[in-house]
Amino acid sequence: MEIQPLPSQPPVQRTDGNALALRLNQRVRAEVLQVLGEQVLLDVNGTQITARVVGADVAELLNQGAQAQFVIAGLQQDVITLKLLKGEQGAEQAPSTALLINNLLKGLGLQSDAMNTEIARALLSQQLELSPKLFAEMRDLLAQMPAWTERDAAFAAALKAAGLPLTLETLALAKYDVSQLGQLLAELKINLGSVANSANQAQQSAALARLALSSLAQLSIDWGQPPGELAGRLQSFLSQLGRSVENLLVDTALRELPDNLLLSLQRLSQALIGKGEANVGRQLKEFTGGLRAIQLSNATGTSGVDTSQWLSFSLPLTDGAQSNKTHMAQLRIAYDQDVSEQAINPQQTRMLLQVDLEGDEYLQVDFSIVGKQMGGEVRASSDTLVGFAQNEFASLEAGLSGLGYTLNTPRYAVKPANDGSPVVMDTTMPFDRIKDRMA
Repeated sequence: MEIQPLPSQPPVQRTDGNALALRLNQRVRAEVLQVLGEQVLLDVNGTQITARVVGADVAELLNQGAQAQFVIAGLQQDVITLKLLKGEQGAEQAPSTALLINNLLKGLGLQSDAMNTEIARALLSQQLELSPKLFAEMRDLLAQMPAWTERDAAFAAALKAAGLPLTLETLALAKYDVSQLGQLLAELKINLGSVANSANQAQQSAALARLALSSLAQLSIDWGQPPGELAGRLQSFLSQLGRSVENLLVDTALRELPDNLLLSLQRLSQALIGKGEANVGRQLKEFTGGLRAIQLSNATGTSGVDTSQWLSFSLPLTDGAQSNKTHMAQLRIAYDQDVSEQAINPQQTRMLLQVDLEGDEYLQVDFSIVGKQMGGEVRASSDTLVGFAQNEFASLEAGLSGLGYTLNTPRYAVKPANDGSPVVMDTTMPFDRIKDRMA
């Protein structure tokens, strides 16, 4: 059997911080939701995946509504091979999810229609308590969409689990794929440059384009800079985008709102559209939407449930020698869970930096910091990139030594991006275990 994730299903991040990850020889129990010829829809711990059954004899065992147990026999590229455990027959009959949801809806006095059923499935996957009020809120949101999907319901439930506002705008931000921001930024710079330098453009349009380019320059970080300058650029980036406009408004009267880069970019996008530059104006608007999505991912909800202990940002990195190429890097810094207020403790924290390269290639550095001691793990998608990281270890060690830190030799691991076992960080690791991870 070969399975691949449903394209319409968002990555599941439960309230315990652990995403679904599969390993070779791991046993998994799944509920068979639907069988259509060779295609099978399975539910694995709340995550829906599609499967193609290779043998007809196997398909006969997978009755709809059954619980089946498999062992992961292979992980190659995008294909995960499962073997049905026939000893248990893998198909002991149990109440199906559909039946359980139907009973839950009846208990709440709600209709078992398609929308309520999908809402219930999404809420249960986020371990939320079902109530008529919550169903009404979810239905009101989905009803505003011309053609809602199960993906919309799943993301809406994730927003509720995080204690964040549930609106069409927040839902759109939650669904935004920030991994595409680097490519979008590169294209945006080219298009703005064309407007700014074209002799056929109106003077006001060209001036707006130049101003937008100047503002965007504050967002790109040249990783070829000296360490001191690079640190300054990172600090500037976080100070510009670390707080959303909404967050600033909570603490500041509107007339006292300080200059905000994101707000300036939003105004520039509207001005460009107003001057007839609709394409580049909408492209700039889309880019600012991605920045707002990053801010939303770091928002502290009102649910009282701490869903994440990480400050997480996607950073556009460029090489000064090839400024036309932009890679997105994910920077994540752990909060100290033992203090009364959430704050980054530079003497006891954890930092993760991942750079997405061409195709599915990536390089990820995960370091723990305890006092002046540093250690951790370096992961990459190929032996070549691991070798590159090992060659750079001496210079990294020397640089940190100059800052007073001792860097222990990290562990190195090769994990292809499409090996079926995506890199999933343990965001629930208590800080008293950090030393155990240090080499």
